[in-house]
Amino acid sequence: DGEGDGFAVDQSPKFDRKRFSRLGNRRLPLAASTKRRDLLLSRPEVGYLAPDFSLPSLGGQTVRLSDLRGKAVLLNFWATWCAPCRLEMPTIDKAYQEYKSRGLEILAVSLDAGSNSVVKNFMQELKLDFPVLLDPDMEVLRLYRQFSIPATFLIDKQGIVRHRELGYRDWTDPESRRLLEAILR
Repeated sequence: DGEGDGFAVDQSPKFDRKRFSRLGNRRLPLAASTKRRDLLLSRPEVGYLAPDFSLPSLGGQTVRLSDLRGKAVLLNFWATWCAPCRLEMPTIDKAYQEYKSRGLEILAVSLDAGSNSVVKNFMQELKLDFPVLLDPDMEVLRLYRQFSIPATFLIDKQGIVRHRELGYRDWTDPESRRLLEAILR
């Protein structure tokens, strides 16, 4: 009968389907805060909610990833001293120019530890026109479990990671366009 054997008897009420919402492979009460639910379900992996973060931009504003829900996001980790990054950045800019009117946002996270002027000069030299965030302590890079750059995550309008690219990619080639089109749907 379960008495005195050291096991608690389950006195919980029957499962109430109305109180729960299915998210991924886990069930959480609808009453759980969105922030808590997002924290529990976020991972820097394809098919999971992208981990939220906020970083200062090169222009001085604070940008939070979750504020961009409803838009597709290309999240790229890079540095001015990274040769493959230098080659990749113009292709990201071309993709941004082509798709920004359809809701594509670029969050280019610079890992440069020096003065912001190095990043500004780099952007001006290559005539790049997309938002740059600053992560000199590499906190967001670690949050996304990355150890090399460039690294890019494509995040759909619901905030789900749909693709992860490690290393250089030409973001204007046909396969890249297909990936960008998919997150813009």
